[in-house]
Amino acid sequence: MKGNKLDLNGKQVTETAQYRKNLVELITRLKKTKATIIWCMTTPVPEGSNGRKHGDAAHYNTIARGVMIQHDIMINELHRYISPTLEQHQRPANVHFTPEGSKHLAKNVAKHINKALNK
Repeated sequence: MKGNKLDLNGKQVTETAQYRKNLVELITRLKKTKATIIWCMTTPVPEGSNGRKHGDAAHYNTIARGVMIQHDIMINELHRYISPTLEQHQRPANVHFTPEGSKHLAKNVAKHINKALNK
């Protein structure tokens, strides 16, 4: 996939137009495998997080939502799910989660996988 720029100073890593193209390419490849695809929305980027900009997740999630709807891909709203308990589960100034936060997210992901398997 093209368009990735590594910048650890909180700047945009992939331009939005390229992000959309990357998603379409990824979906096209995955659909060829006949796999069941579940898209997980990007979780929040906290203030002070290295390499990402606070608030970018919402913008990229809007792009992803449109692409996933267009391609009939199931969406897991991880961003909405974790947001109410973010302070409890996410590491400060870090996009990663505490062990308890990871377990909390994993329960939600497992729920969506089970739902897809039961279709």
